Amino acid sequence: MKKYKRKYETVYSNPLKLKKCILSEVTTDIGLNAYEYMNAMKKMIHRFEMNIFDNLVKYVWLTRRFYYKGEQRLKYFGNGHSIDGAFGVFMKHYIGTDRGAITGRSIYKVLTYLKDFFPDMDKQNPFEKKMEFPYKHIGLSYLCIVYQMDDRLEFLDYAEKNKLKYTEFLDYMINYVYCANEESDKEIYRWSFYKFNLPFVNVRAKDKIKKKDATISKKYEAFTKKRAKINATKRKIAAKERYKLFEKKRAEYKANKETKASNIHLGKV
Repeated sequence: MKKYKRKYETVYSNPLKLKKCILSEVTTDIGLNAYEYMNAMKKMIHRFEMNIFDNLVKYVWLTRRFYYKGEQRLKYFGNGHSIDGAFGVFMKHYIGTDRGAITGRSIYKVLTYLKDFFPDMDKQNPFEKKMEFPYKHIGLSYLCIVYQMDDRLEFLDYAEKNKLKYTEFLDYMINYVYCANEESDKEIYRWSFYKFNLPFVNVRAKDKIKKKDATISKKYEAFTKKRAKINATKRKIAAKERYKLFEKKRAEYKANKETKASNIHLGKV
């Protein structure tokens, strides 16, 4: 894992982006202030994610105990038509569920880490001794970002050690992707994000890696410069609006003060 200095503009932790949610404007209808509500939500999400992880480990461990005609089901998929077909019927008909409802796309990304976290998984029993999630600060969303990368555990350790917020880790990986591509002059990585899916680093297949087109780099640089200019303009407009509001309030205060003084003079107060 190579560390790059910040070169590209932040996206997710950009101050202008964060202004869309000002904590002082957050309220609740249960008597909690913004910070109390934030801490309550953090604790709940952490418990929720750890429960998901614990049940995933147990689910995978149980699926690996499945044998059909003497053959063990070892992989999430691709075990062969006979054993995967038999397991599909077993789950749908005898268990009464579709495994797709339990293990969606994002969950599958988390499943790819189990062999890293628990290399001797088959020798353990999560129902007797809990297999602990190895991180205290970061959650499952972090795992989904770098799941395709060879040195993914190093990135996760870095995020854990530095207590990076999720948005900060996203921006760290965006910067890494473009710096690494620029250094190698090849598109080794792509930053993939879709409206309804978690963003992640897409590691390009070797046969698809091509020499980086200089025009793409120039277009991106032009785009970042344009966006920086737009953001600067937005900040200026916001500053002007704040100043106008201040002037308006000052004028109202002055008018009210003069009216009050006039009323006192006329004996109305």
